[in-house]
Amino acid sequence: MRLWLVILTVAAAIGLTSCGSKRSAASEEYSAEEYIRQELEEAMHHTPQFTKALLDEAYSWRGTPYRYGGHSRSGTDCSGFIMEVYQTAVGIKLPRNSAKQSEYCSKVKRSDLEPGDLVFFATGKKGKVNHVGLYLGDGSMIHASTHGVMVSGLDEPYFKKHYLHSGRVDSFSDLVKKEKKANKKQNKSKKKK
Repeated sequence: MRLWLVILTVAAAIGLTSCGSKRSAASEEYSAEEYIRQELEEAMHHTPQFTKALLDEAYSWRGTPYRYGGHSRSGTDCSGFIMEVYQTAVGIKLPRNSAKQSEYCSKVKRSDLEPGDLVFFATGKKGKVNHVGLYLGDGSMIHASTHGVMVSGLDEPYFKKHYLHSGRVDSFSDLVKKEKKANKKQNKSKKKK
């Protein structure tokens, strides 16, 4: 009888300990997940709406097939894709071809790229702009390749080799700056209340 009592006591102690540790681990996991969720919400809160709109529109084109000279969801080339994304998302009309889009932009260092900037490549023999992508952040871009609209890394060997320069669409940059300024002003007035 004493042996059963010892076994039950040990089992109860193990059960309570494991429940306690599970609860502790679960609450720690929950706290970490909650923290990450809050961080993501905070980051998205600070992302300007114009940038969100532009990136959302660009992502919605993923998988669209490539078609030289195209600029619709049934088929698009790189500059047609960029032109349509900017027009639809933020009402900015860009030139139709990648070389003209490059001229339209203010040059920006690769190290200073921001989401919404354009990245230009020279993939032909002449060394002139003939491909464009939309910078997403974190070293990636979305572009219309011969495989369709897709996301690629700027550090992929092909793009690293053919990278020419980057550009910023000034009218888009102005929209983002105005929005940030308005948000800052709104946050200051909320803090005063």
